[in-house]
Amino acid sequence: GAALPGPHGLEGLRRAVQRSKVPVVAIGGLGIDSARQVAAAGARCIAAIAHLCNAPDPEAATRAMAEAFKR
Repeated sequence: GAALPGPHGLEGLRRAVQRSKVPVVAIGGLGIDSARQVAAAGARCIAAIAHLCNAPDPEAATRAMAEAFKR
């Protein structure tokens, strides 16, 4: 998704998680695969708006995304 190849990428997310005193939220272009990656990088939660709202079955997409994000 767009959150990963952007200017900060997963490495930037990892640095933010390490340096932050508050939980880090990943947002921007996230899908199932990138949800797994940002969870592994330490994000506390995600905002996957377009992926869920544009899905043919938003409820099923939400369940799949939540399962993918579990640590």
